[in-house]
Amino acid sequence: MVFLFGASAALARADSTGWPKTGEAKGYKYTIYEPQIDSWDNYSTIKGHYAIALTAPSQKDPWYGVVAVTAKSVVDFDKRAVQISGVSVESINFPMLGADQAKKLDAYVRANVNIADTVLPMDTILLNMQHAKIKSRETKVGTEPPVIYFSKTPAMLVVYDGDPIFSGIKEMGSVDLQFAVNTNWNVFKSGATFYLLTGNGWLQSSAATGPFQAAGPLPSALSALPATDNWKDVRSALTIGPVDKSKMPTIWVSTKPAEAIVVGGEPKLVALQGTQLSYVDNTDSTLLFYKPDKRWYYLSSGRWFSATSLNGPWAFANNNLPKDFTKIPASSQVGWALPSVPGTPQAEEAILEAGVPHEAWINRQQATLTVSYSGDPQFQPIQGTNLQYATNTDVDVIKVNDQEYYACKDAVWFKATSPAGPWTVADKIPDEIYQIPSTSAAYADTFVTVEESTTTDVLYGYGSGWGLGYYWGPGWYYGPGWYYPPYWGYYGGYPWYYPYPRTFVGGAWYNPATGGWGNAWGVRGPYGGATVGGGVTGGGAYWRGGSVYGPNGGIRGGAIYNPATGNWYRGGVACNGGNCQRWGQGGNVNNRPTPYSNWGNAARQPSVNTPGGNRPGGGPGVSNPIAGGRPGAGQPGVSNPIAGNQPGVGTLDNVYAGRDGNIYRDAGNGNWSRYNNAGQNWQGVGTPGGGASAGQLPAGGASRPTAATQPAMSNNTYRGLQNSSAARYQGAQNFGGMRGGGMRGGGGRRGR
Repeated sequence: MVFLFGASAALARADSTGWPKTGEAKGYKYTIYEPQIDSWDNYSTIKGHYAIALTAPSQKDPWYGVVAVTAKSVVDFDKRAVQISGVSVESINFPMLGADQAKKLDAYVRANVNIADTVLPMDTILLNMQHAKIKSRETKVGTEPPVIYFSKTPAMLVVYDGDPIFSGIKEMGSVDLQFAVNTNWNVFKSGATFYLLTGNGWLQSSAATGPFQAAGPLPSALSALPATDNWKDVRSALTIGPVDKSKMPTIWVSTKPAEAIVVGGEPKLVALQGTQLSYVDNTDSTLLFYKPDKRWYYLSSGRWFSATSLNGPWAFANNNLPKDFTKIPASSQVGWALPSVPGTPQAEEAILEAGVPHEAWINRQQATLTVSYSGDPQFQPIQGTNLQYATNTDVDVIKVNDQEYYACKDAVWFKATSPAGPWTVADKIPDEIYQIPSTSAAYADTFVTVEESTTTDVLYGYGSGWGLGYYWGPGWYYGPGWYYPPYWGYYGGYPWYYPYPRTFVGGAWYNPATGGWGNAWGVRGPYGGATVGGGVTGGGAYWRGGSVYGPNGGIRGGAIYNPATGNWYRGGVACNGGNCQRWGQGGNVNNRPTPYSNWGNAARQPSVNTPGGNRPGGGPGVSNPIAGGRPGAGQPGVSNPIAGNQPGVGTLDNVYAGRDGNIYRDAGNGNWSRYNNAGQNWQGVGTPGGGASAGQLPAGGASRPTAATQPAMSNNTYRGLQNSSAARYQGAQNFGGMRGGGMRGGGGRRGR
């Protein structure tokens, strides 16, 4: 596979990434071009090579060489950047030069040129890695379709996580009012009547699951709701009144995982250029039609489902999508779906990125944990293991034996000899925990690992699976696809209820522009952050807007925002001992915090200085590096710019080391020239198939060889150069955390 991003791939400039870099020492001038990565062992040790140009004091034209290096690395996900340090030179080669001259230049480079403590675009590395066939950890995901509803008129989907569970409200005492704790809609019960708040007014029913109709007078108990933020949105809706019968939407109610496709009338098909596919323009769902087989294709949570009728039945289709799916134009209205199309470059990049761990040093003394249970601790066996899992707490607690317990909170493991604690930061996790199957609600915790430890700190890392992003076969999926029934019961007169991660939350799709997952109501990143689309007011209340999935969007126990604390947390309890916090209450969140942000000063995360930021001394630097390339455990922040190396401002970063050991220059449109050190000039080079690269003129005024005499480039070398060029260009676009666009118009909805 070769990644091609057009002719502009040759035009990645120094002012976007800091590459190439120039310097001068002992009369020689040198230019270092952006390294090309060969391997990334355990995502901590990088091996690669870079092209270098050396110009002697008495010379006009340079010599070009290839320097192979090994280095340590630290990743800053927010800036899409990788800090390299501890660089070791493995070999240096100046092709077409005599042994004595090459040896002299080798010694000069080793003594005077150093790329230690510099920064590379993470996306460039990942795309370079494609040829290394590195794959992320595979997870066998569930592929059974959820219940999929379809309507051509306004509709709403009310999903309960299992049978409806209703709770009294502690602050209201004996007032006859209960609310549903296991749905993202405002559903209340007063007497024998159930009330549902929609964006257009109130509905009522004699059953929690409907059917619903326009409400009569509302019960006075609703006016007694506590005047807190938790009920602010409901209190403000008490004067709305019932839904206008002429505008009554279709109401679907499900106690199983479900999705909804709502189209504004008959489907409006828009053809996708170069394919026989069309997308439906008058829906917020990801819905395509393929003319040859006359089937509909619906995307939800990375899973394609197909059917001959929009009313179903639907079947999993990722393994047999028509080839035209790979031809969907990246710039089209559905280009953002490409990461979910097996075999596309976008899917490959998503899979590669899934394996890169988010890391932080956790201080053993400062990181503390208290686990509360609803009553005495209750445990259930984890199928396929000898482990047990606590069911009546909002913390993932795993019992190994009567004297050994482990708890995972915000991607950090703790250990204790009792389920009640005391808990201390763990520096070693039993192997059996990592054998927990994906059918268990605790599976996501198996992506949290200990990387290193000292007497004071432990380096933790987590992969995409902790945030419910999974790789399986050639596909990239959101959620494991298995239904985890919630655990609930009664304690102290009120129900306790603990939800677990859900796969189907409103047509989730992967957004390469943010590295997150989106759906029709908003965006949630796989690592716990969110930008809520479709409406969040400054006070944290959601705009209704007729959202089909509810005022609070889809539900995901795996990442819930708590407006009371401003934090995201996993496995949140919706109601515990009368202290009820409804799911999905919004917050004014503008970034994608990692779970380590919740540990405050107890966690130290890597932070890379990229070009365009506060770069010390004009050169790239990194905050908190330590020997070995990890963020420093307890170290003060330091900055280490490259000594003597400054970005080559205005210089094209278009020189590469080929797999054949030669130096090549990219002029775009698949045209390349090769440098001749003996003649110190560029020569046009033939491409696979025997054609000559056009427009390649040698430095120094020599005439370009004819097609018949140009040195040929092997197919392997050509493919490698094209891949490196595309990777370098794409990395420049995303570098510094400046990934743009890619979503369905503003706020997560596809523009129409």
